[in-house]
Amino acid sequence: MAGKQLTKFRQSFPYPSRVGNWFPSHMKTNLFKLEAQLPNVDCLIEVHDARLPFSGRNPMFQERLGIRPNILVLNKADLTRMTDRRKARLYFRLENEGYEDIIFTNFRSAYKPSAQLLMKTLRETLSISERFHRSDKTEYGVLVMGVPNVGKSSLINALRSTFVRERKGRCQRVGTQPGVTRSIETGALISAEPRILAIDTPGVLHTKDLDPEMSYRLTACGIIADRALGEIAVADYLLYNLNKSEVFEYVQLFNLTEPTDNVVTLLDHIAFQRGLVRLVQDKKSKGWGRTGALDFAAAHMLAEFRSGALGRIIFDVF
Repeated sequence: MAGKQLTKFRQSFPYPSRVGNWFPSHMKTNLFKLEAQLPNVDCLIEVHDARLPFSGRNPMFQERLGIRPNILVLNKADLTRMTDRRKARLYFRLENEGYEDIIFTNFRSAYKPSAQLLMKTLRETLSISERFHRSDKTEYGVLVMGVPNVGKSSLINALRSTFVRERKGRCQRVGTQPGVTRSIETGALISAEPRILAIDTPGVLHTKDLDPEMSYRLTACGIIADRALGEIAVADYLLYNLNKSEVFEYVQLFNLTEPTDNVVTLLDHIAFQRGLVRLVQDKKSKGWGRTGALDFAAAHMLAEFRSGALGRIIFDVF
């Protein structure tokens, strides 16, 4: 824990009564395309962000695609503060929802242990699952799905790199913003023995149940694009949660003397520290001066958080 804690932080966050709808048109179309892929697959891998294991998970995956064996992958686990007690509560709740295979992974860096764990679980699942009309197929098919920007493409690339020696064809595109994968890809070989093909899919977000608080959680983790709520508002929400969770790495990273509860003060400090300034002209004197570009500073703060530099946190309460 870095920095000296203030005696009191905000106890609540001023959520707006409603938020805008960020739901690119291709998402609805791709949900139907996911269903059309079911005859070609033997197993589903649902990927989600471990920092919010419940918020934003698309219930339509279970409702409309749950006729196949599935594995729930909670990725970016290295960015969480997951104690054994909290993990036990998480497993209990997810198992009550019908999930049997739940694993935590990190495909951002040092991914081989996660790739080996997932492949072991996948091979075991496939070996005991009924193949129905696919019993005559020599290869297995796996559909990798989830909401945007949770690491689906990175997962496939990690499996290919770990288990396939001769990798023909391009790797899956990855990015830090949601919506990099826009269409369902052809199968990528992720295992030679047994032969397993993984189909990468675009992120599909279910917006029907998104209240303002959940929208802020998803945006802070990069699942919803920052522009939907505004970088400054999301940075303020992040600051509120960091202070509430007593995660004060931002104090040292941004060279503060103590934690702060004022996002404008923090962003102005970051702006001048990192050279994120704008030239402005005084209307009366006509002189020029510098002012902090708070929106750029907020984007910088969010990028630092998503990289892990601002500490580990879990947004969901369970």
